[in-house]
Amino acid sequence: MRKFFATTLITAGLLCSGTISNHALAGLGEASSVKPKAYDAWCGKRNNKCKVSFANGRITVNNKDSIAFEEVTFIGGQRDYECGAISCHFISTFNVEYAENGNTGYAKFIFMHFPTAKQFWNDLQRACKDCRKRPERKEIKFVD
Repeated sequence: MRKFFATTLITAGLLCSGTISNHALAGLGEASSVKPKAYDAWCGKRNNKCKVSFANGRITVNNKDSIAFEEVTFIGGQRDYECGAISCHFISTFNVEYAENGNTGYAKFIFMHFPTAKQFWNDLQRACKDCRKRPERKEIKFVD
């Protein structure tokens, strides 16, 4: 009992003094992301605002509808250049195919902001690490 008490006091003292930090005891410390990212996107079609997040092994839309990463069967994307009356811009579209309750579902996420689209694509690829490959479809390449 005395050894346990002494060890507890020494550990507490080291933690308080900064010799051992909580970051050093967990994951990858400072390199670990603190909070999952939520993306402002258009879902299904343009101007249909939604919020998409990747957390706890799930892709969630508007904090209510979600699928597990394991249910994602295919991802794809494309980048189109569009010109309006005043300016031109890129539109990034990402398609997700998923299996849920024996059925196949499809989702579309659209972004106008290139850095956000690039980060979303990276998260989508992490979610789809077990997706089947479809060589007939060309994957989107993001280059700055």
